[in-house]
Amino acid sequence: MTSPNGNYLANVYLINEGGATVAPQIRVAIDSQNGNNEFNDKTIYWEYRIDNADVMWIDDEHVKINDKGLNIHTDSYNYKDYINK
Repeated sequence: MTSPNGNYLANVYLINEGGATVAPQIRVAIDSQNGNNEFNDKTIYWEYRIDNADVMWIDDEHVKINDKGLNIHTDSYNYKDYINK
């Protein structure tokens, strides 16, 4: 999904290779477009036990992924940061 200004691309990856032993995961990464080399597959979102992602650009630098608003330059979400806390 391309940002409103066309400078960034949010790529959504479903990781579901574990069969019955590992739950599905979603990873969202940002790539730069239009000759801009700022991002190269920068992971900004990683969630476990989920098999879909609702991704929406809020503006040119902010994206909303499954109700979590993230600044692509400064924020990230990784489910591992919230385990057992």
